[in-house]
Amino acid sequence: MAFFTPVFHFGGQCAEAMAFYAQALGGRIHCRMTYADANPADCAVKSGAEELIYHAEMELFGQRFMMADDLDVPYAPSSAMFLNVTFETKEAVRAAFDALSPGAQRILYAPRTTAYSSCHSSLIDRFGIRWTLMTEQTER
Repeated sequence: MAFFTPVFHFGGQCAEAMAFYAQALGGRIHCRMTYADANPADCAVKSGAEELIYHAEMELFGQRFMMADDLDVPYAPSSAMFLNVTFETKEAVRAAFDALSPGAQRILYAPRTTAYSSCHSSLIDRFGIRWTLMTEQTER
């Protein structure tokens, strides 16, 4: 069986991001390896990068995520892809929005009603990750 696993890369803020998502969204960190833990045959560790995250795994909303500080590619956040989290209630949407919005780079849509959702919001968090938070049900 094949499945998708979202992977977030950061430019030196991975540990901070993991702690933020664990606190804000109730995530659980299952694995956390620094570059100092890496097998030297796997990667060349740049001086000063030993404590950055080489590989981490976290569970958010029952979904497995992988995270790392990427040393091979210059960090550049993108809004081309984003995470959509669908909640049961608009109160849950608002709670997640309130938890993710401190320090957000941009609030795209504060929680609001749309034609397809009783509560929909979108933001780019302080780490450059774009989130859409919504309910599926509509109140007509």
